[in-house]
Amino acid sequence: MLQRARNNISVSFFREAEYATIVLDNPEKEAYFEQLSIGVVRKRKNPNKTYTGAKNLRTQFLAALKQLGDVQTANIWARKLIIEPETIESLRAQIRTTLRKNRIYGVVEIHLQDYEINSTHIQFVGTQAQEAERLIAEIVVRLGYEDSFSSAVGKSLQQELSEIPLVPSPSPKRPKVKIKDIDDLTIDVAEEIKILRNLRDKLIHDANRKSNKKTEQILEQFERKKARHENTKTLLERYNRRKEKE
Repeated sequence: MLQRARNNISVSFFREAEYATIVLDNPEKEAYFEQLSIGVVRKRKNPNKTYTGAKNLRTQFLAALKQLGDVQTANIWARKLIIEPETIESLRAQIRTTLRKNRIYGVVEIHLQDYEINSTHIQFVGTQAQEAERLIAEIVVRLGYEDSFSSAVGKSLQQELSEIPLVPSPSPKRPKVKIKDIDDLTIDVAEEIKILRNLRDKLIHDANRKSNKKTEQILEQFERKKARHENTKTLLERYNRRKEKE
């Protein structure tokens, strides 16, 4: 579960300083903040101390982180984590090694069931939070503290399905003919060419036939008009000759 970066007044940020794992870009910085963290833990256990220095620790740590990149928060479930010192130290060591190898900087806190019933989880505040979430979740699942990656990062099946890009359904297509070898392919192509040529010849023949027929019809019409013209001329000549005799 990715969230915006914690601020210097966040109750959960360095709340579990006793189980915090700090990873920074150089050992000197890590040692400095580890000492501050130890001081906060010591003062919290002293009932006579009203000032623990937790806010100062958060303020300085956030300032150091922001120099290394964009800061976000990731929470990874670990509800089956065995609450024993050896188990917790082993988990911290594996997370520290993985983050350092991938140059991911921040603080990892194990929030135990002692404080939040049935919600043991690991809080990461730092750079590359999405990648840190993935890497820590893989460790948690591998160790058996969660059943699946989805449960570790707090995603339901419905959420996972909604993140899958929708692919348009392919339009219906004619069944494809399986070709056994290249010879079959050659024969099929030749046959297709033959069919296309026959179709072309037929179209040309039909077009010529229609054109010839149209030409014949025009000629017939012309002949009929010519005959009618000649008949009219002959009749007129006969009429004129009769008029002359009268």
